[in-house]
Amino acid sequence: MSNFRVHFFKEKTREIDILTVINFFKNELNFDVYMDEKIAKFSFKHNHLKYPFEICITPKSTVPDLYRLSPIYLDVNMHANISLFTPSYIIKEFFKIIEILTKKFDLQIYHEIFEDVQKFKNDLLVNSFKIIKNAYIKKNQQESEKFHFFETKKLFYILKYLNDLDDLREYYNKEDISISDYIFYPSNEKFFVGFLVEKLDTAFIIPPQINLLGIKLKNNIVYFSFEEIDRKIKSIMEKVPGTVEGTMKIPKKYSAKFLNLLRKNHKILDIDSNLKVGINKITDY
Repeated sequence: MSNFRVHFFKEKTREIDILTVINFFKNELNFDVYMDEKIAKFSFKHNHLKYPFEICITPKSTVPDLYRLSPIYLDVNMHANISLFTPSYIIKEFFKIIEILTKKFDLQIYHEIFEDVQKFKNDLLVNSFKIIKNAYIKKNQQESEKFHFFETKKLFYILKYLNDLDDLREYYNKEDISISDYIFYPSNEKFFVGFLVEKLDTAFIIPPQINLLGIKLKNNIVYFSFEEIDRKIKSIMEKVPGTVEGTMKIPKKYSAKFLNLLRKNHKILDIDSNLKVGINKITDY
């Protein structure tokens, strides 16, 4: 199974107010809520980080080895499902949500790798996840080939930028500026991590860890190697305050200079837009 499943227990009682749980996920955590006669499912949603994470409440226990656990802990028939292809940065965010849940409803946690039910311990969860993730990837090569693997540090910068993207747009909401999401294109030669400039006469933000630049011209997008121009534009770039390292800004007064440098010195890349992949197909190793 490609999910890391965390079960929730209470000490000496199974009592938990389901309505309060539902309202907590819906109103405080802004999760999507799905319910029928068999299951209540709370799904994580984010404008830019499209990694699956859900909490489920079921009519019966889903703990496979319940009999061997300490009898003072009672299963509340609630568990979290997290894909084993979730990157390190995202898994820490998901475990923060699990920690909030355990504190809010006085819950303990359990995974099959544990000897018994435990109080929430972030290091225990993170290390357990890494062990199971690495073993699963090695054993399931066919499924692993559907994903693209980045170095953890490189992916941290990308995911942190995406996590901050809405705040960044709010920060610059009164300025004429282009703030782009990432675009991801695998190819035989390299994996392209890029951004798109949609308006040519404005300031724009350059995300960290990119090697591809797309310029929107009428109905077409023209692609350039950002690695070739990066060193030539350092003098016209500004650091963006309050966000992840490597996020830069080209002020509006330099946008024309930037585009002229691009036209004069850099060849157009042939990028197959049909190969575009989503962020949820990218993980770390």
